[in-house]
Amino acid sequence: MVNVLNLHSLLNGNYMKTNLSLGNCLIFIEQNDYLSNSGEPIQYIGIKKLNTLTHSVSSYAFNYPADIISHVSACATLYYSSVFKQESNYFISLNKFNCMEWNEENVITISLEINDTDTPLFIKDSVIIGLDDRYCIMAIPNFLPKYGQPFFGNLLLIDSLEKKKYSITEKVGNLDSLHCMDEAWTCKSNDGSLNLLIKTGRIRPFEKKRFWDDMEKYGENAEYFDQFEKLILYKVDNLINDVKYGATINKIILCDCNFKGALSVVSVDNRKIIYSVQLFKQIATEIISYDLETTQTKTVKDKLLYDYVIYSNKKLFGFKQQGKATHVFNIEDKRNMFISHEHIIYIDEEKFITLKRKPHDFKRLIVIYNMSSADMLEAIECSFFDYNTLNNTLTIY
Repeated sequence: MVNVLNLHSLLNGNYMKTNLSLGNCLIFIEQNDYLSNSGEPIQYIGIKKLNTLTHSVSSYAFNYPADIISHVSACATLYYSSVFKQESNYFISLNKFNCMEWNEENVITISLEINDTDTPLFIKDSVIIGLDDRYCIMAIPNFLPKYGQPFFGNLLLIDSLEKKKYSITEKVGNLDSLHCMDEAWTCKSNDGSLNLLIKTGRIRPFEKKRFWDDMEKYGENAEYFDQFEKLILYKVDNLINDVKYGATINKIILCDCNFKGALSVVSVDNRKIIYSVQLFKQIATEIISYDLETTQTKTVKDKLLYDYVIYSNKKLFGFKQQGKATHVFNIEDKRNMFISHEHIIYIDEEKFITLKRKPHDFKRLIVIYNMSSADMLEAIECSFFDYNTLNNTLTIY
């Protein structure tokens, strides 16, 4: 049964939830009021720590607004950066914030060697992955990217103790590299060791399906640089040592998906990784579960080509869109459960929860329905929400 945590009345402003839970406390990142000020860039101005039992809130304002932040971290440390110009060059100043000790520290300043007259917008598309309280990875996009180039031009491992950076140049096969990173997750094995999961290929399933349909129609495959996708698993300790000492990086390639299918990560937690592959030619979907402890995989093949799959309340559900309607299937028993005209974010045997976007403003409406009768049980207006499959909690704020 899902735990609904409604914190909307306690957080007044624009916030981004992190994946950090420190005892009874959740960590949120405070953003500037970019929604009210049209054209103003998004910046991150501080941290909020909210106790879910006492409802007390602690605040910390950064010394300088951040342009880039690691809202996902494997430890109690968040990394963030500010972009600034000095003379004719641009720099990224990297800092870290310890959510336990409630303090911040400057780590390193990185020169970008760019002399553009205005701040290049691409810098703020950089990504930071917090590995632990000492190490993070920063991915910086290519300046003036060209077709056929990876999106990221620089991939750096940063040691905040040594205050040094190390380049990551590893290729993954002939047509792929970590510079084509699309998404990243961290998760721990039962022995406490930390893993980093990276998906490459900056392309969405509907785009790959369109390329496939065009190939079927016109008889030739449209060449697209990011159509090759991989799912790669690293042991973080090994990754750090391999990068620092210039060795070949040890890795496990869980999935290698070419133009004949589309890869999506369904769920990542400390026990297993679940991902799906749309098989265009077979008009089918494979759902694969990888056990982090045993390293064994379990594959379920369904004779339907789902648009997407979710993992909710320890069960898998497939979604197939037809016009404005979405058919919802229980993948375990192949049952067509119901049809919805709203976006579903959670399902169990008793209820389902949907998301509606309110027209003309930035508010959202979370609606909880009874599964058997489809009666509405509750509607909650909010700005943001987060569903955590690990603890089966829907946080509304």
